[in-house]
Amino acid sequence: MLTGPVPPLDGVRELGMFQVADNELSGPPPAAPDSLLDSDSGLCPNHLDPVPSPAWDRAAGVTPWYYGCTPARPAP
Repeated sequence: MLTGPVPPLDGVRELGMFQVADNELSGPPPAAPDSLLDSDSGLCPNHLDPVPSPAWDRAAGVTPWYYGCTPARPAP
């Protein structure tokens, strides 16, 4: 069960897919690397900020990519 923000993917050049669904990740998504294949990645469900990103839409194969994500939980 991963928690916290998704780490930056800067400098990742040969990443074809990125699957982090079904965790407790939160915050904004990182920039999607250009190397991601269409429809092979998944960020949701998680508690990520619904930031529009055509690159993540393409990589996830769903528009918007955050369909299925839930809002961040309020701090206690």
